[in-house]
Amino acid sequence: MIYNVNKEELRNNLSKYNNSKVRLVLIDCKVRNVDELMRKLYEELEFPDYFGYNWNALNDCLQDFSWLKEDYVFFIIINKNYILLDEKNQKELFFKCLELASNFWDDTNDEFGYKDLHPNMVFNVYYVDI
Repeated sequence: MIYNVNKEELRNNLSKYNNSKVRLVLIDCKVRNVDELMRKLYEELEFPDYFGYNWNALNDCLQDFSWLKEDYVFFIIINKNYILLDEKNQKELFFKCLELASNFWDDTNDEFGYKDLHPNMVFNVYYVDI
């Protein structure tokens, strides 16, 4: 799911989950370009070595997670208007990747068995303006 929340709503939403099963990814204004974003996601989500550092590779990995132990992946995007400032034209591509991943994990149809390793996966994106 994708949420637009304030700090209090974020805190309330996150408190519903067992912290040991949560992978949090925080994106803020320090992430100024696509290279920084891809490196951060590679590190924080422990993407496989074959990750290609491009939008297609990101889409693929956000809809897999076979390597993760956690069942909950939460992106927290702080002040979304201020991320990727060096490459503003790429921002919407990032948001689209998050939307596609959210739709994938929200969809109960799994005819190809992609979700077998994480049948209870929750993929949430929280846009927080501070």
